[in-house]
Amino acid sequence: MEQLRGGYMKLKSEFDNEEVFIEDKTSSSYRKAISKINEENLKKIAGDIGTKYIHMTNEKDRNLMLSDIKEEYVKAEDMQNSKRL
Repeated sequence: MEQLRGGYMKLKSEFDNEEVFIEDKTSSSYRKAISKINEENLKKIAGDIGTKYIHMTNEKDRNLMLSDIKEEYVKAEDMQNSKRL
């Protein structure tokens, strides 16, 4: 059996406002659609906005990235505070 990578997607029905699963209509037997990331597209978008794309599946990598983000935030906050003085 194929391992699912991604998640099922829901939307509210237009008729009765109940949540229903989005269907994958690419084959004759409709199945629940699975949301999957497109890493190449995400890398392009990150480059377009001047940042880097990082796929953080490893806890060590996530912790390092969060540490870097916090450090940059503190630096930016310190700069803002020094401008107010």
